[in-house]
Amino acid sequence: MTWLIALALEGLPPEPVPGEASERPAFVPRPEIPYDGIDQDGDGSDLVDRDRDGAPSVLAWGDDCNDRDATVHPGAREVNGDGIDSDCDGSDDRRPWIRRALQRSRMR
Repeated sequence: MTWLIALALEGLPPEPVPGEASERPAFVPRPEIPYDGIDQDGDGSDLVDRDRDGAPSVLAWGDDCNDRDATVHPGAREVNGDGIDSDCDGSDDRRPWIRRALQRSRMR
């Protein structure tokens, strides 16, 4: 049984001596891992907007459909026919008249 206790205690750091200052900092910042719900870097929140465009990623239950490109986010100007869904509405708007007609039909 004592060998189990010794084995369990083997990886623990030594106990601090009362009255001595610890040489280890209280918090060691680590690189932030986005969207995991854990604050690794100690800034008080998890990283949910990698491209810093102001819109949280869909991976963090936000609306930004491409969190690696700051020009792509809800509210961005859509360039028709460029193959990129810049405003995160689900389409490239190659035919904007169809989108307007759908929006009008939903309003009725």
